[in-house]
Amino acid sequence: MNISEIFENRRSVRRFDDTPVDEETLRQILKIGLTSPTGNNLKTVDFILIQDKKTIVELSQIRKIGTKLLKTAGAAILVIADSSKSNLWIEDASIAMAYMHLASDAMGLGSCWVQMRTREDVNGNDLEKVLQEKFNIPENMKPLAILAIGNIENHPKKITERSVDWQKVHEEMY
Repeated sequence: MNISEIFENRRSVRRFDDTPVDEETLRQILKIGLTSPTGNNLKTVDFILIQDKKTIVELSQIRKIGTKLLKTAGAAILVIADSSKSNLWIEDASIAMAYMHLASDAMGLGSCWVQMRTREDVNGNDLEKVLQEKFNIPENMKPLAILAIGNIENHPKKITERSVDWQKVHEEMY
């Protein structure tokens, strides 16, 4: 699969078959995240790999909306970054998320970005602080999102040329 095919094939998947994800595949996905670019190469991003089914189910209920899809995920990766090292921590963590999202699809898995930063838990509490407490995350390490990963039965259709809105491209000026 070439790079264009990887980008065209990548879709957000919200239904998984509830089976564990292969350990070696997870290691490859994490390696891609660990080697993703960061501002000034400061390597601000860390990951918390979650495979315990009970914890994944708890995370699926942590927000009122947007987290239910985690319930059947075979694994979840909580992406956190060191805000004390760089003011680019959000960008750094976002790049790692995007790379792992693409890698998951290229390796035959489904995945979906589940936003955590600037969100509230089901009780209206700051979700970043809730996650820091739940996973013993230091204050300087800020949660960005969770990548839900899982095995899927049917891959969604790839993006087609028809779905590309070329009017979004402005040449030289808006």
